[in-house]
Parts: sequence; C-alpha cells; structure tokens
Amino acid sequence: MGFEIVARNGLKLVQCSALTSRHAFSTRPGGVSEGVYGSLNLGLSSGDERERVLENRERFYTSAGFSGPLHVGHQIHGAVVNEAPMEPGTKGDALVTDRPGVPIGVFVADCVPILLEDRQTGAVAAVHSGWRGTAQKAVVAAIEAMGARYGTRPEDLVVAIGPSIKGCCYQVGSEVVEALSQFPEPAAFVRKVNGHHYLDLQEANRQLLAEVGVGEVHVSGMCTHCDADLFFSYRRDGEKSGRMLGAIERV
Repeated sequence: MGFEIVARNGLKLVQCSALTSRHAFSTRPGGVSEGVYGSLNLGLSSGDERERVLENRERFYTSAGFSGPLHVGHQIHGAVVNEAPMEPGTKGDALVTDRPGVPIGVFVADCVPILLEDRQTGAVAAVHSGWRGTAQKAVVAAIEAMGARYGTRPEDLVVAIGPSIKGCCYQVGSEVVEALSQFPEPAAFVRKVNGHHYLDLQEANRQLLAEVGVGEVHVSGMCTHCDADLFFSYRRDGEKSGRMLGAIERV
C-alpha cells in the first residue's frame, strides 16, 4: 500500500492507502489564487489575498471530506505538541487528538508533513517537521504525547510521511548536518556532492519512527522542489511561495 494522487472537484489530493482515517496532503492545482500563489494556496500568512485563501481552504476541506475547518497551530519549527481542540494561535508543530470530527493539520511548503493513526485507540496526529523539528524529534514527541494521553503504543501506529523537499534538491549547511549527526544512520539521509551537503528529511524521519518501534511507516518519496506544477516550494519560489496542508481526522 502506498501513495496515490486522487483527482476530486478539480483538486489533486495526495493520499496514503494504508491510513483508514480521513486524510489528505494538498497540492497546488484547483484553487482560485493567481500569480505566484496559483492556485490552491492555503496559507493566510503568505501575502496572498485573504478571500482567495479562505475559498481555497473551503475547497480543500470539502474535497477531502473533512467535517469542517482544521485545527492548526502557530508553527515555530520545534517539537511542541498540542492537543486539539485548542485556542487559535497556540504555538506548536504537532497536534494530537482522539476525538472524532476534529480534523487537525499542519502547513508546509518544503518541510515534511507527517500523519499518524493509532489502529487500536483511533487517536491521530499531524506533525510539521523541518530540519529543526527533525533534529528535535518532533514526531517522537507526538508519539510520546499520544502514549501519555491515549495509551498509544508505537507498534500500533500507521504513519504516512508526505511530500516534502528531498535530498535531490535540499542543500544545507554544516550546522544542519551537525544537528542531525546523532541519528542512527545519518549517511542514509545526508549526501555530499561537490563539497555541498544534501538532506533527505523524509528518510531522517523514517529513521526516527523505526528507532522508537513504529509498526508501519509509508514514505511518499515525492519532492516538492522538483515538481513546480504539483507542489509549492519555499526553497524554489521564495517568501511568496504558497502553502500546503497535511491533515487527518478520526472518523
């Protein structure tokens, strides 16, 4: 079981067949935004027109089948975990819930969106993991929070690692390599080409999940930087890049 691109209502949604919860990773086509934000920009802080972004979000929620607007946090590139529902503007990069009908999500434009589902308890989580969040093991913090709150065991989890910038495109400095040097096999996600380091965050997070004993991990392998027609990319497009969502809802 793997990932597929599903066309629905003019949108293209990336989904993982292993997850039974309602979920989706958004892509670029199918929205009303124009220019550099064309077309399904979901980020209100990107500089796009507010009305267009709200319309795009409504299209995404409806096409993915979510019960309503997502619960999202104010992301800070860390490992803070919050339980949804929560107050708007709550800072953190991971959300957990065991409530049906409470969709949760994280914004991305190159960072890794990770969706988790507990097949025993029904609890779900959404994690935003850039290199800082990966170094701080944000996805492990989410699993620990699920364990403390809902009794989740890593071996009962199914995890989908969504589209992000990959090692083919993500050039990083030595400080990033150093921050991830404590991982089990950094050579598997950091490569050096012509004196430059390239980082694969999907593989780094897969290692974290394997290290804590997660039962089933699916990796999209999709690179947001490579495919400008399908994905936004902050590294490729700059500050005016649109934003995408990775979201999940217990049903």
